[in-house]
Amino acid sequence: MHRLAFAALALLAACSSPKPPPMSEQQAMQDLVPEAPIPIDGVYRGFGSVIRGGTMTCGTQMMMTIDVRDNAFSFVLQQPMVPYRKSVRLNATIGEDGRFQATSGGASIAGAVKNGHMEGELNGDACGYAFQADQGGNW
Repeated sequence: MHRLAFAALALLAACSSPKPPPMSEQQAMQDLVPEAPIPIDGVYRGFGSVIRGGTMTCGTQMMMTIDVRDNAFSFVLQQPMVPYRKSVRLNATIGEDGRFQATSGGASIAGAVKNGHMEGELNGDACGYAFQADQGGNW
């Protein structure tokens, strides 16, 4: 009987694993803190693809550079095909949720920024573009 009890105890001890060491308070707090978001300010580079207007007038793509400072930017849309307004400046402020929108006459820009990526729609007097740009990105 003693041999059977001893064998059962030995088997039970072999199957159990040691407890992991307790987590420090600092480690526990680090697990609760989410990763910091990527700051919005910076230079975004990307492309706009034509969604409105003909390719003879608007081309097929437009390279874009947007410099965001203090959660705001000013984008100048060149539109040489529009005789009454060769360029238009759009001044946008980025909200806490990452969204932005600006208009000037018939031109507009609207979209969102999140984790170093910006996308949206840009509309001029003759052409419209869907665009995407990345912080620190290349064309």
